[in-house]
Amino acid sequence: MMIENHHKDYYNLVEVSIHKKKRVSPFNLNITCPKDAARFFSHMLAKKDREVLGVIGLDIKNKITYFEIAHIGTLSQNLIHPREIFKAAILTNSHAIIIAHNHPSGHVDPSLADRNATKQMTQAGELIGVTLIDHLIVTNDKYYSSKENKESYIGGGSNV
Repeated sequence: MMIENHHKDYYNLVEVSIHKKKRVSPFNLNITCPKDAARFFSHMLAKKDREVLGVIGLDIKNKITYFEIAHIGTLSQNLIHPREIFKAAILTNSHAIIIAHNHPSGHVDPSLADRNATKQMTQAGELIGVTLIDHLIVTNDKYYSSKENKESYIGGGSNV
């Protein structure tokens, strides 16, 4: 609960809560390798006209627990923060996440900002116990996987 003081003698009492009613899985698939995740994200993100960051949560058996668009950026930039990336993962009791964003330019090479964001998300995930399995960059016909390219900061512990 939070109390806001907008006027000297009056306070607003604010309470925000999220309740999971039931689990419905429109994504009835397992993610078993980076190519599976890239196929999923390409379908969801590749045709966007600006950078869009998506997140999927996975349970212990690598079934998708949720998908969300976590951020919409500009033509060439996508600013992300761990708070937004991991919020749904925590609320859905996800074991791990995979993040991906598109490059409207059609090039899948990660920028320095992409690599730094991946490192930051990996560290944040380690702190809260939600593994970042991979960070993908997708286009219509190509993808880049941090995991496949053996970037040392990507979390382990999953077959994906």
